Amino acid sequence: MANTMTRRGISEVITSMFMLAIVVGVGSVILFSGYSNIMDFTTMVSFFVSDIEETHLENLTLEHIRYYPLGNNVTLWLRNTGDSQVTIDSIAIVKIDTQDLILDDDDMSQVIFIGDIISVEKATPLTQGTGQFNDDYYKNSKYRITITTSKGNVFETIAKPFNT
Repeated sequence: MANTMTRRGISEVITSMFMLAIVVGVGSVILFSGYSNIMDFTTMVSFFVSDIEETHLENLTLEHIRYYPLGNNVTLWLRNTGDSQVTIDSIAIVKIDTQDLILDDDDMSQVIFIGDIISVEKATPLTQGTGQFNDDYYKNSKYRITITTSKGNVFETIAKPFNT
């Protein structure tokens, strides 16, 4: 029994402090790791939400469309009436009654700032008749004009040449 009396155990206070230090260290690592992951997730979601919100802020109005009677040019006056700048990605014009694709310009990157109006003049390859908009084949038809933005919004209208 003398041997057992000389060996002393670790104090309960020191043991509790040692366990508390381990729990605080491990808990801090887990807490900060979780907090970092939550911040990364929040940042990623904010990028997607901001793009979606920006998409809904785009609004484009076709103010005026001019078909040149003695030629094959079309001029579009476009106004940005939204709350975000618009980048025009493509313009397509389709002759509705025959479904002929009159214009397909997908190489555009025209920026329209908020409240601004721009004019876009495009030459169309008219192949029927005289190749001009005053030809009966073209002047008696309606045309669907489709404008696509870089954010994927599509704005359409239907117009007829010389409908004054």
